Amino acid sequence: MGKWIRGLSVLSLLLAVAAPVQALTDAQARHLLVRSGFDRPPADYQRWLKADREEAVARLLSDTRTDPALAAPDWAEAPVLSVYNEVQRSGEPRAQVSKRVRQQQSQWQRELEEWLLANTVLSEHPLAERMTAFWHNRFTSSFTKVGNAQLLYRQHMFLRRHALGNFETLLRGIVRDPAMLIYLDNRQNRKDHPNENLARELLELFSLGEGHYTEQDIREAARALSGWSLDGDLAFQIRTRQHDAGEKVIFGQRGRFDGDDLVSLILQQPATAEFLVAALWREFISPQPDPQLVSRWAAQLREQHYEIQPLLETIFLSDAFWDPRHRGVLIKSPLQLVAGTLRAFSIAPRDYRPLVVAMRRMGQWLLNPPNVKGWPGYTDWIDASRWLTRRSFLHRLLSTPQGPAQGGAMDNPMRSGGVLQTDAAPPALYGTGMARSRLQSLLLVSAPVQPLPPGATREATIKHWALDPVYQLY
Repeated sequence: MGKWIRGLSVLSLLLAVAAPVQALTDAQARHLLVRSGFDRPPADYQRWLKADREEAVARLLSDTRTDPALAAPDWAEAPVLSVYNEVQRSGEPRAQVSKRVRQQQSQWQRELEEWLLANTVLSEHPLAERMTAFWHNRFTSSFTKVGNAQLLYRQHMFLRRHALGNFETLLRGIVRDPAMLIYLDNRQNRKDHPNENLARELLELFSLGEGHYTEQDIREAARALSGWSLDGDLAFQIRTRQHDAGEKVIFGQRGRFDGDDLVSLILQQPATAEFLVAALWREFISPQPDPQLVSRWAAQLREQHYEIQPLLETIFLSDAFWDPRHRGVLIKSPLQLVAGTLRAFSIAPRDYRPLVVAMRRMGQWLLNPPNVKGWPGYTDWIDASRWLTRRSFLHRLLSTPQGPAQGGAMDNPMRSGGVLQTDAAPPALYGTGMARSRLQSLLLVSAPVQPLPPGATREATIKHWALDPVYQLY
């Protein structure tokens, strides 16, 4: 008995015994699982209803494997320049070689994009997928600029492996990442001709945010990163002859700093933790962070040496996360909308290409963000054109000539006029004995905007709610 109560005060033990366990409701289970991942079929929510908040969050964070659900394409692990070397051996003119390499890389880029979406749809660890997508939108690179699908695959795997790990590890790795060094022109950063692109974005977008550094800090940071480049095989290399080893002053500190020292100096700045916490608040709670909580959680993050998972636990257990006023205030990204809907209705695609094309039309090209700031998100996802594209996509996704209850699999919905069938018919997924109010709470975060037509069948009700504006919110 003494061993069992070790570490607990008598008062806390009595309170724990006396307080009834508040099991999650349907709405609360959906809130936790959709906010931390994607929409799910009803059976998934059902398994969480006997848990209270603490149990649910503990289960959520203990189930965070970051391995991809699908094996990578065959070419992904090949030497980065393998296709170039192979084509070059053909003896064709240089212009033709370059053209063939670009064509092959473009094909691989499309395959990588489809692989990324398929992993999101099929993963049994949605929080890991959400956090991987979160880091992609912070440490942005684009295929248009990098031009090498293998480097982008390697960057993705780095972000995936550390998605719930340590921010210091992520920050140190990203300034050595070949795709990032190409994207932000650091191969052109030499001691006699500094290039400030990586230094500027490292401070402004990756770590501190505007207002927490000076232009002098950027210039000195660029000097610290000079010579951080790539070798002939496009692997990271420090070109010592191009590195400025002189004394620098960054954030008021003086020394012969290099890129690793620069990251250490960044992590010492209180604004770094606050910037990250505010970004995670906007990802999981609401568009407007609470400054006091951000400051408190940032202090915790620094005390815990930038470990991400304990911070997520704090976020998911906070009153702010569970506050009803913060439900339905976020807008699903195209990735969340497409992957979440496929998951919610257990739709098994035969071909992910039309889904990727649909996401592009909605404003999210997975490997080509609009600029180094990534996708702004929130209301930027919705304008008149994108709203119609989203609604049209959902209409096609849930419509077949025979109706959505016939079974089958997806068949090119954007190319074939929207013919799409589900492996599990809605009556099977959302059982015929389920009350309409419960059905609504599993599909929508709040009451629908559009009233149901009189006499709507269960299938018609499901489709009607999926087309309601509220379905776009979470």
